[in-house]
Parts: sequence; structure tokens; C-alpha cells
Amino acid sequence: MKNPKTNVSKAVVATLLIGIGAAPLVRAQQKVTGGSLSAADYIEIQQLVARYSYAVDTHADNGYAYADLFTTDGTFGNTKGREALAQLARTTQKDRGGPASYASLSDERHHLPDA
Repeated sequence: MKNPKTNVSKAVVATLLIGIGAAPLVRAQQKVTGGSLSAADYIEIQQLVARYSYAVDTHADNGYAYADLFTTDGTFGNTKGREALAQLARTTQKDRGGPASYASLSDERHHLPDA
């Protein structure tokens, strides 16, 4: 029968070796060229991601909620400019027919079965 202490010791050694090997990778990822991001920067990025998802999923404001996330000359693939970006948002994921469909989908996800 194997000694349980030996298995624990091997697991601890393996974890330490992985941690030591990963340390330089983590340190390299933390380097930011040209300065660092502030807490406000991180919050703005998180809000942009949330607005992007909402705009794409709901086709909000007839696609203009999506287009407004870009600069006036913004591009996505071959699509360029506010009107074209709004049109892209309106025609993407047609099964998600806008805010009304999104609300009904949300209701379905949060429905609890009767006990």
C-alpha cells in the first residue's frame, strides 16, 4: 500500500515547480509598454465590453448603440462608418430580435421550476 504522505509530498513538489516555472510568464504579462492602466481605465474597458455585448445582443437603438461604440470612421472587418456599423448590428444574429426578445430570454433563464 502506498504511503499517503508520499503522494502529498509529490503533489506539493509538483505545485512548487509549476509555480516557479510560471512566475516569469506572469511577470512578463504584467509589463505594460508606455505606462500602466489606472483603475478608471479598467472600469471603462469593462463598461465597453458590457455595452458591446448588450448592443450586439439586443440590436438596441436600431443598431446605433453598437455603432456608437466606434469612432465616427470606425471599422469592423470591411464595414466602415456609423451607418454601415449600425446596419451590421441590425442584421447580425437575427434570432435575437431586439430588446423585447432579449427580455423574454432573460425571463426564461431566471424562471424557477415549480416545486
